[in-house]
Formats: sequence, C-alpha cells, structure tokens
Amino acid sequence: MKLRKILQITSLFFIPLIVISCSQKEQIKENVNQIKPNIDIKIPKKYDQTIKVLKVVDGDTFYDSQGNKYRMLGIDTPEKTKQTDNGKESTLGLQHHYALKAQEFLSNKILNKDVQIINITLDHYGRKVVQVFINDEDLSILLVKNGLAKVAYISKDKKSRYYFKDTSYVDVLSKAQQEAMIMRLNIWSDLKKISQIYPRKGH
Repeated sequence: MKLRKILQITSLFFIPLIVISCSQKEQIKENVNQIKPNIDIKIPKKYDQTIKVLKVVDGDTFYDSQGNKYRMLGIDTPEKTKQTDNGKESTLGLQHHYALKAQEFLSNKILNKDVQIINITLDHYGRKVVQVFINDEDLSILLVKNGLAKVAYISKDKKSRYYFKDTSYVDVLSKAQQEAMIMRLNIWSDLKKISQIYPRKGH
C-alpha cells in the first residue's frame, strides 16, 4: 500500500513535468518556425533594367549577355578559387563544397533567364553591384535565407564605406541570416567550422 501511494504521489509530479517539457519543445519549435524575415519587403515599382544572364561565375557573381559583370548586393558566398603565387587555384574542403552549392543554386534560378536589376554602385573591381530579382523575388535574400551566403558589404552605419540608405533592407537580410543560423542551414550547419568556409584573406 505504501509503495502504491508513493507511486501515485510521484506520478503527480512527473506527469506535469512531462507535459511541460513537451509543451516547451513545441513552443521552441514554433518559435524557430516563426523566425523569418518578417519585415515587409518593398517590391520596387520600377526596376532599372531587365538583363539576360549568360554565365554564373559563383554564388554571387554573374555576367549578362552583353559581357557586363555583376555582383549581388549585400552578400558573400564561399569562394571557389583563391589567388596564390602560382595563380588561381581551387579552394578545398567545406569552402569549395558550399561555393559549388551556392553557384548551383543561383544557376538554377537565373542562368539563361531574364532578371530584373536595380543598379546600386560599382565595386573596386569595376563590377556592377545590383539588387537582382526574378518573379519579384530578391535573390540576395533568398541565398541568405537558405544558408548559402552570409550578409556582407552592406551596413546601416553612415560612416561605413558600405552604408546602404535603405536600412530596412539591411534588417531583412540580417533576419534572413538569423533564421538560417538557427535552423543550421548549409554554411551554418556547424558554427565551429564557419572559419573553414570563410577563411581570412591570405590564408
């Protein structure tokens, strides 16, 4: 009898704990699913021009049919190649793996297709830095959201060389990256290895 009473009393403590634990897991899952770029993205009423993509160099760079070279605004994808004393050489390991994955993703979206662009500036390589859209979808945001690019070369700080006056756009990119990190997507699948995917220049 005493044993039965002890078991009954113990169950009164453990059953609520199990319910609370399950409830917390569901809440965490729900919260993760809700972490999305929830700032309204303003679709431009007018794009600067429509171009046809002839070649995708990597996950954030491409050429149009006229030979113009473009760099996508606000992102950086892993590098496929690196400059060495012997010229350009292929990168290795995770860096190369995710570089190819980002390139494939972008190619599937835009290669040999018409895209709409908004011209932003020229970078120090002479490439046109642009916002790129297909079917009114911003591809910089899409790459970041899928964990195939990190937010880079864009800032809300007026003193930064990468200052971008549409600060709400910077917020959208940041939230997309936050989502990808929490969901451990692609480059964020192991945060301890991010330095292998984006090694410091010269390494």
